[in-house]
Amino acid sequence: MKIALDAHGGDNGLAPNIAGAIEFIRKTDYDVILVGRENEIREELRKVKFQLPNPRLKIIDAPQIVAMDGEPVEECKNKPNSSLMISAQLVAQGNADAFVSAGNSGAIMVAALLKIKRIKGISRPAIAVPFPTEKGYSLLLDAGANMDSKPWHLLQFAIMGSVFMKNMANIENPKVGILSIGEEESKGNNLVLDTIPLLKNAKMNFYGPIEG
Repeated sequence: MKIALDAHGGDNGLAPNIAGAIEFIRKTDYDVILVGRENEIREELRKVKFQLPNPRLKIIDAPQIVAMDGEPVEECKNKPNSSLMISAQLVAQGNADAFVSAGNSGAIMVAALLKIKRIKGISRPAIAVPFPTEKGYSLLLDAGANMDSKPWHLLQFAIMGSVFMKNMANIENPKVGILSIGEEESKGNNLVLDTIPLLKNAKMNFYGPIEG
């Protein structure tokens, strides 16, 4: 598996991204494609004494950088040769299996939509955040990609989350809950109340509202 990394994404520049890529290579069997300003990447690798060439790490030059405080759509459309956009393009072309960025979250969503597109039948993307539990981890979504969702969007988020947990956490029949103000199905705002029947009728292991 090959992971494309936006080497310039985030508030702290190249150094933490390069360090993370090297650690990732050492701890996994996956390969990394560093996407960014090639000369700067090579200089950072030289500083940490990482030997090149290395069959596990590839560099692809991308001269532009998406600003952390920039307007997402404008940044992506005006910077087609940015490390973020080229990282997403690598996935779209089949040259990488996934891309990772610690950069502008709105721009990450735009880049994914412009280059990789949505799954058929899914109207909106979602940010999924795993967090540890006593028995492993749970997945929370959406965690910030959408400001105003409808019931059918939450149903789609639940489907995507179930598929993720089944394939990535090896859970055969993942449980699905909906975050609310109480465990009773009569509680919650209109969005929660309108979404519960959709989740009940879907082919998933829905157990009801979860108080948060």
